[in-house]
Amino acid sequence: MSERRYRNVVGPACAALRKRADLTQAQLAAQCSVSGFHLSRASLARIEIQHREVTDYELMILARILKVPLQDLFPKTPPKWAKHRISGHHKD
Repeated sequence: MSERRYRNVVGPACAALRKRADLTQAQLAAQCSVSGFHLSRASLARIEIQHREVTDYELMILARILKVPLQDLFPKTPPKWAKHRISGHHKD
């Protein structure tokens, strides 16, 4: 089985904060689109399961819509899979 390819560290928090705000994926995607970040429900699902990269601009819009500080989207400590990437010892 191949190694899972994570594309972001914010997906799990994005999903949790969306649920805490009592929004469906479709509702959050629609609010993003109104804010100028054209996001489909499927793309949001891919962000939440860490299969899609997220730009800084997109993160700022997500945080604003979810009414949280930007840092709330990030984990307190790097996930295990990301530690080797942060140290500079990764292979792509």
